[in-house]
Amino acid sequence: MACPAWFLAEKGTYSAERFLADLAVSAFYADVCYWYEDGKHFDKDDEFSLVTVNLYIEYQKPGDRIVVYVESEKRVMQNTFEPEQPVRGLVPGVEYCRFGRIGNIQGSERLLYNLVYEYLKRRPEHRFWVEGTGRAIGWEDMQRVRERPYVPDWWKEATGE
Repeated sequence: MACPAWFLAEKGTYSAERFLADLAVSAFYADVCYWYEDGKHFDKDDEFSLVTVNLYIEYQKPGDRIVVYVESEKRVMQNTFEPEQPVRGLVPGVEYCRFGRIGNIQGSERLLYNLVYEYLKRRPEHRFWVEGTGRAIGWEDMQRVRERPYVPDWWKEATGE
């Protein structure tokens, strides 16, 4: 069963270009390979809609590989983040959007552990949310998790689940 995850930001602040840049820099410092292939998708008006970025630890090694879906501002801003269950770790009264969808995090826990740490270090106002969990992970959460030995389900430790 797939286990998707998303990044979250205050609605109206997301930039696809900035996210691509932050993702690349975060991958560099996390020792993760960043592979962008010119696979841009466009909407019916020929405007940029979506691009995928592959991140992996070792080329063509099973596991430790994720695909991040980077959507246009237009697509991201059309939807407000409205989870089925309440999610802790968000600023009350702030509308969030979700972006940077990762289709399945299973098998790539170590990669994400390092990548999310580096990303949130650069963008502490953002959050990382594993679908189905009751807490969005912030920079402070990642700092606490990094003080302890690594565990494969680190996001559960970060969320207290």
